[in-house]
Amino acid sequence: MHLCGVGILPGSQGRKKRPPGRANRARSGPARDLAKIEESHCIQQAAPELAERRVESTTLLQQVGRASTWDFLDAQEDLLEAQDAVTDALIDHAVAKLGLARDMGVLKVDGEGLRYEAEGALAEF
Repeated sequence: MHLCGVGILPGSQGRKKRPPGRANRARSGPARDLAKIEESHCIQQAAPELAERRVESTTLLQQVGRASTWDFLDAQEDLLEAQDAVTDALIDHAVAKLGLARDMGVLKVDGEGLRYEAEGALAEF
């Protein structure tokens, strides 16, 4: 799931601007928390791309004798940590979105499972 258009490498998109209206109004409580968590997820999404480039450059440096196996393994570990951070941020976002839906009274759990009572209630989030 891609929640934002953040990219800091050449050819990547800049942050998408929200359309005017309710989404730009000051948020409080769970809505503000959700916005912060989404922003964190957007920031975390850039890290794996940078870490992948570090693995690639370390591989090339290792091939010409300018980087050690330790450097390569360190770069790979950083990549795994960056990927884990993206997953953690995505989970935090999903939990916050469900919490907001619960607080808004549009999240219902019945015999058929979990569902939103009002379609589009969380569309702006």
